[in-house]
Amino acid sequence: MPILTFPLQLSDFWSQLRILSFDMALGGGLQVQNTGGGEVIIAQTGQRLWQGEVQLAPAYDHGAIEALLAVLQDPGRSFMMEAHDRPFPLRDPTGAVVAAASPVIATLPTGGRSMTLSGLPAGYVLSPGDYLSFTRGTPVRHELVEVVTGAVANGSGVSPEFDVTPGIRPGTTTATAVRLARPMFRAVIVPGSVKVSTT
Repeated sequence: MPILTFPLQLSDFWSQLRILSFDMALGGGLQVQNTGGGEVIIAQTGQRLWQGEVQLAPAYDHGAIEALLAVLQDPGRSFMMEAHDRPFPLRDPTGAVVAAASPVIATLPTGGRSMTLSGLPAGYVLSPGDYLSFTRGTPVRHELVEVVTGAVANGSGVSPEFDVTPGIRPGTTTATAVRLARPMFRAVIVPGSVKVSTT
């Protein structure tokens, strides 16, 4: 087997996992305080990042996976993964409709909370809760955002403006390719978070 290079590609790690349960949500980056008048004040103290928990099914070759899990807890080690809970858009459940298209970011309206896409199939539906991924900057950063308001592409394959979360980070540019089917992103394992079963 060749020497590992990081981030590990989907075929090197993520696609080998037998996933029993998967949970992912936005976390961190927020501070909450209460005033004497009962007002709740929320401040953003950093970038909100996706956090998740994966439970694996028993496997006969668990030693190989445990070895990779150990390596991935070293500093600077990362891997590519997919949003296992929603790998395809709600209205395109196998990704077959968008497979022949080449969607890109068309515009990035002021505010960093919304975008438009072009290169979609005519009439393509983006539903709230759909994920999409793209890259930005140098070195390359892998972004995963969730559609909040939804949109329907016009006859030319251009979507109207729609909101996304956690927002558009600096360095994102128009004409960047977007993945709607099996969006992927770079992830790290939080050291100490891995719990190995006794069986």
